[in-house]
Amino acid sequence: MITIQTLLQLAMVAIALAGAFIVANTSNIMRKKASKKLIGAKAFLNDSFLKDSWKLIYVVCFLFLIIALMRFNEMLGFLIDERNDQVEDIILLTIMGCSVVLQYKWFKLVRPAKSTFLSEENN
Repeated sequence: MITIQTLLQLAMVAIALAGAFIVANTSNIMRKKASKKLIGAKAFLNDSFLKDSWKLIYVVCFLFLIIALMRFNEMLGFLIDERNDQVEDIILLTIMGCSVVLQYKWFKLVRPAKSTFLSEENN
């Protein structure tokens, strides 16, 4: 029988693999095709990219804070006597999801623009 813990672990592996794939593609594009100055300009000038990046970083930091407080509480035993691994796994899964979303945003930023039929006609 598949438990919630097993499903959480499978989801973490799937998200980690997706993140590794996106990072590999992004680094390949940056290494071979993209101008670092152009990428810096795109990141700086794209207000949506900056806002979304900071929001994701804020959420991840907040979730890490929750985990740290849970472990601190576990160490001192103030509120909860038993450890809840599923809550911690859900938080870690959310952190990984935020990481993959941020990686995808970087991928979209460095990916060369696709030329369309209309833009080829005008050139």
